[in-house]
Amino acid sequence: MNAPSTRSAESDDVAAAGHRELLELLEGYASLSRDYADAREPRLALLAMWAADVHVLQLLLLESGLDRAPDPSAQLAGVGNAVNRSLSGISPEGVTPRQLLERSREAMVATFDPSVHALLVNRFQSLSHLDAVEGLEVDSPDSAIERRLDGRTCEQLVADLEATADECVAVAGAMVVADDLKGSLRQMHHADLATFEAFLLRTAMESGDQTLASVDLSWDLAARAFAEHSTQPAGDVDFAAMVVAWREQLVVFGGWAQAARMRASFLPVRVP
Repeated sequence: MNAPSTRSAESDDVAAAGHRELLELLEGYASLSRDYADAREPRLALLAMWAADVHVLQLLLLESGLDRAPDPSAQLAGVGNAVNRSLSGISPEGVTPRQLLERSREAMVATFDPSVHALLVNRFQSLSHLDAVEGLEVDSPDSAIERRLDGRTCEQLVADLEATADECVAVAGAMVVADDLKGSLRQMHHADLATFEAFLLRTAMESGDQTLASVDLSWDLAARAFAEHSTQPAGDVDFAAMVVAWREQLVVFGGWAQAARMRASFLPVRVP
């Protein structure tokens, strides 16, 4: 994790943006974990907190020069594989969610050189909220998978979502012609959410996430964000700028390493 001594202003800007996004995700997942614990959902509370820990590691890697690697995504995948090997010996049997996460943290830290152990440990957030779910049975992901897929395969759901996005964009275009700005923005937002979910599903399938936990967590983060910030104009608004703004928020929730791919997945905007 040694950083080169020089870098361009452009690379500094990229690193700063990545730092902000990763920090936002780290804090978002930790907050989501606390909400899940309050709702007595130990599986999701545990997974969200582990996602926060993964972003602690990604943030440290970025600060150490990951963005200047020839292929940052490949390097990040290599680190992920190394961490997974360290985790492979951990059993969830007979331990509380907090104990399981504590052991997972220890395994993550042990993957790296001792010189960076303290850098990781000192950035981990408190696990005290997981005490609230101690004694609760960790639920199976099966019901969550069934609710999302609704009898379809992942591939079928992705195809349905992409078709929905196409239809919504077509309707948005017709509303632009009819000078219905609010209606067009609403349809574009529906289209982009469908594209977002399809992208999350594709990424989960590629990474071997058979429980679709990464989809659930990213979707819930996005849902919280859009509940707090309206996607409808309060007055005069730049149509394209508003679409780009919410798309960039979705890109953040899709993950720093996948940002370019997600941006490319959105359908073209017909500007009024």
